Amino acid sequence: MSEEKRRSLLQNKSLHRFFDLLASTLNAQGLTVDVVLKTETIWTPETTKALLWKPIQKAITGKESTTKLTTKELTEVYDTLNKALGEKLHIHVSFPSYENKD
Repeated sequence: MSEEKRRSLLQNKSLHRFFDLLASTLNAQGLTVDVVLKTETIWTPETTKALLWKPIQKAITGKESTTKLTTKELTEVYDTLNKALGEKLHIHVSFPSYENKD
């Protein structure tokens, strides 16, 4: 059985860019943390990571740190979060890549 590769530095940059893009999208829609998670504050990349990404990451992988994610796990966490946001809030933020550098 081969060991999964840990996420790459490029994936790390993309992950944190995703947090920034998602925070901007949620704020642009007027969806404060209060609206989404019942606490009153605006979204930042840090709150996006702590309140949205990390709970899903922990549930799926059992890992606390994004630095410990494999490439496959990173994709699984993103797909789960993206699906939930799409179904509940009709928000979709593409994961940053070379193809969509915005």
